[in-house]
Amino acid sequence: MLEIVGGTEQTVQGKGVTADEHSLLVSPGFRYAIDIGKLQIVPGVAFPIGFGPSKGEYGAFAYLSFEHSLF
Repeated sequence: MLEIVGGTEQTVQGKGVTADEHSLLVSPGFRYAIDIGKLQIVPGVAFPIGFGPSKGEYGAFAYLSFEHSLF
């Protein structure tokens, strides 16, 4: 799985003055579904990497989801 997230945030520098801060993260990872009856358990992990203005930022992201049918 591959996720790409970009964003822009404005910060106030002074009276009537703002500055834009940009970010770009690419997050390769994997997840796997385990089916147990009507319950699906989905663990996963991803490793965000900063590019462009976010260069040098790294991290880890763990994911766990429990999904089941309503009816």
